[in-house]
Amino acid sequence: MTLQPQEAKTTICLYRRSTGRAWWRVDASITPAGDVHIVSGDASEWHATVRSDHLPALLRALRRMGNLTASIGSSQEDEILTRLHELFFRSEDQAPPFEDIKTFLRAEHIPWEPTFWAGDSEDGAPLGPSDAEQAVRHVLARTRDVINRTGNDFTWSSWIDAADATEEIDGLIRSLASGHVDHIAAALSLLFAPAGAVQELALASGWAHDFKQLADAADACLPQISGKR
Repeated sequence: MTLQPQEAKTTICLYRRSTGRAWWRVDASITPAGDVHIVSGDASEWHATVRSDHLPALLRALRRMGNLTASIGSSQEDEILTRLHELFFRSEDQAPPFEDIKTFLRAEHIPWEPTFWAGDSEDGAPLGPSDAEQAVRHVLARTRDVINRTGNDFTWSSWIDAADATEEIDGLIRSLASGHVDHIAAALSLLFAPAGAVQELALASGWAHDFKQLADAADACLPQISGKR
């Protein structure tokens, strides 16, 4: 699929799967503030935002990776979306590209901000057990991202450093993947409790707003996974 660079774009689809309740999308868009906003997920979404002041660096990195000469002469934002499509578009039978995009941003030292939103199921009902477990995976993955931000201050948290924190989060992710979810609810409650490890790290490191989003998402999952074996 080749996009016409002369067509101005504000949103581009990088992945779409629509098989019943297993639908999934990855979209990249330019926000009114001029940021690049990448959304991945279904009813529970996670986001990566590259702020407008980092777009020149992002475009340089994308140009090094691709060979889309047709984009020369288009606007910076239009070229970024076109090149993201060139590099990261995936067909329905492949895995979503969101993790590949994050890996690329890290490798190229492009600052980006993760956020997470745990929504309702497709029919507007509250999250069921399987949806809630998927949402927990998203919460843990987003928590892993924020605890590995450069400049985090672990002084007041119960963790020694990012490696120590990551080891704990990865252990919970492995437990969830293996179906051993009996202690996950209790672990999430402790992680996101007032004066808990994540809040202390967030307050010391300047991302209290992200902590609130993660804590709210975790709270939305707890009733569905509490006591499940």
